[in-house]
Amino acid sequence: MHLRGGYDESLNLGESALAIWRDRFGENDGQTLWLAVEVSWALYRSGRFEDATELIEDALARLREHHGESHDVYLRGASAYGRTLRGLGRYQEAYDHDIQLLSLFERHMRPEHIGTMNLRSNIAIDLRCLGRYQEALELDQDTLEMRERLFGPVHTYTFNSRFAIARDLRKLGRYEESLDLLRELTAMAQSKDEPWHALRLLMSADLAVALRRVGYHQDAREQGET
Repeated sequence: MHLRGGYDESLNLGESALAIWRDRFGENDGQTLWLAVEVSWALYRSGRFEDATELIEDALARLREHHGESHDVYLRGASAYGRTLRGLGRYQEAYDHDIQLLSLFERHMRPEHIGTMNLRSNIAIDLRCLGRYQEALELDQDTLEMRERLFGPVHTYTFNSRFAIARDLRKLGRYEESLDLLRELTAMAQSKDEPWHALRLLMSADLAVALRRVGYHQDAREQGET
């Protein structure tokens, strides 16, 4: 539910289920903690960053103590925690956390595992938030190469990487390159008849920004209004 944008519905189900599972199976049960991780992500997507942080920190502490840092749920939760820190504006903490976590992912999962690639994308976002745009671009380019090889050129993961590169290029002042890439991505989404989910909306909004940066102000206005 939260992955498709139904945050209120997700929380109504997740929070009530979590209370029942904690009572029935215990707060340290692996499945209960997995649900806690999912609920924390739904809280984050709903803008309840403090509540999300409190829940995920408690879940990670219990996972670390009772299941170990190599446990799949711990790794998933720790990756989500980096996003939560970023949502709070704690960018340096998010970067430090994600870099340390990457070594765990690479040790317990292969470098081309989906989770590892997602974490690399998150680290690139951390770098972009810290103003380290060239490093972010290089990391996004490496991730794009892996995603294209594994998933092809039009998969959502590949789109995410190319969109990130477009943002990196704009932050570096390479406005025309960013615009060309965003035009290509929005055209591909249109040709695939993609639904207007969050990624497509973000790409379209960024296209308006890129148009404005290059000086196409009327086109930027029309794109933004659309």
